[in-house]
Parts: sequence; C-alpha cells; structure tokens
Amino acid sequence: MIANITQIIFVQFSISSKCAQLGTKVWPLFFDISVPPDYGAVMKQAQTHSKSGHPSLGRVLGAIIYDSLILFALFMIAGFIVIPVLGRPPTGQGEHLFFQVLLLVIAYLFFCWFWTHGGQTLGMRAWKIRLLNLNNETVTWSVATGRFCLAILSWLLLGLGYLSMLWDREGLSWHDRLSSTYLILMGKQKAQNNPGKDQSN
Repeated sequence: MIANITQIIFVQFSISSKCAQLGTKVWPLFFDISVPPDYGAVMKQAQTHSKSGHPSLGRVLGAIIYDSLILFALFMIAGFIVIPVLGRPPTGQGEHLFFQVLLLVIAYLFFCWFWTHGGQTLGMRAWKIRLLNLNNETVTWSVATGRFCLAILSWLLLGLGYLSMLWDREGLSWHDRLSSTYLILMGKQKAQNNPGKDQSN
C-alpha cells in the first residue's frame, strides 16, 4: 500500500507542471506589473522588522525540507483515506488524476493557509522566516495563489527560480519578485522583563 501511495505522489508532479503553466498565464491577473516595485526601499524598511535582512538560500531550503516532511505525511494520510474508500489503490487514468489533483489541493491549502495566516508555514516558523507583501503585511489569498503557482514553476525550471536568490540584488526568488512579495529573516525579540517581577520569586 505504501509503495502504491508513494508512486502516486511522484506521478502527481505531472499535474504540478500543468499548474505551473497555468500560473504563468494567470499571475498578471493578480499582480500589477505596470510599475516595477522598488524592492530596495522595501528592504530598507524591512530592517525595522529584522536587523538580519533576508534569509539565505540554505535557510529557505531548510524550511522547504521541513515543510516537505509534513506535507508528505499529509499525503500519506490522504492515501490511507482514499484507498479504503475505493477498496483498492487508485487504478485507471480517472482515479489517478483525481488523486493527483487531491494531493495538489492539499499542498495548495497547506502553503496558502499558512502564508495568509501569519506568513509562516511550520517550516518557516522553525527557520524564523516570514513572508510579507510590499506593504509589510500578510499576503492575501490571491497573492498566495499566484505565488504558489510561480513557486512550482521555479522548481520545474531546474530550481533556477530559487537559485536566483544567490545573485538577485535583494536576494529574491523569481516567484517572490513576480508576486511582489519577499521573505524576511525574523530577528530574536528581546523579552521586555519587568524588574519588579524578576525578583518576585
């Protein structure tokens, strides 16, 4: 059963490719590309949130690996639910397509829900990374949807969308620059202790 679920999960990347192609067509509907954003000014303003600036590529990949493990567990749970309902592993093109779409929807809801609720997935929280828009606010569902599709495209192009962080002037990935978003490395917040309470115990 586990082997069948794993095989289906890898097959679902074919549908991710179609989603990426769709993302390149629909992202202009979500974002205003007539005026290039002044990321330099935005990143300077971001210093008020974190003195560390943007996260490194290694830190971003660490968050991705962390989230991938959680997402894989969710995929396994979905498989353990679907297979008993069908009474067998999905067979035939229609059932495989349904399961692939189901996995894609799970991934979409996982990332976009966290991005729109605080700007941090569990992996991003562990690695102290946060997603913000150019107004230093949590992104909307429309922006998160566009970023999700563009992130898939960044992976499909041999990961060049992520590697661009190494030479981009502001350390942005392709999908962040195209979706008018950016990642910030959250600094450690110093606790504001009350001197009177420190000695109360």
